[in-house]
Amino acid sequence: MLTPIVSPAAETFPVNLMLRAAGPPATPQAVNTSGTIVGTSGDDAFVIRPGCAMARLPDFGFSATAMEVNHAGWITGSVLARLPG
Repeated sequence: MLTPIVSPAAETFPVNLMLRAAGPPATPQAVNTSGTIVGTSGDDAFVIRPGCAMARLPDFGFSATAMEVNHAGWITGSVLARLPG
């Protein structure tokens, strides 16, 4: 399934995002002008760089989200950590 998304940047362009056929749905959150896409799939954060497959971002065993990616490719997001006790 191809889902078009549009960059939130001032210079917008359509991007075809190939979502995984199996597993939890992938939700894109942001795309930069280079075409790098970040988002969340289930409890995992992901990145898709132009010409590359979806890659899971490190979450240290917790639930993670990727929310923004800047023009240099730096990704911001959050990890929901559960402390023992």
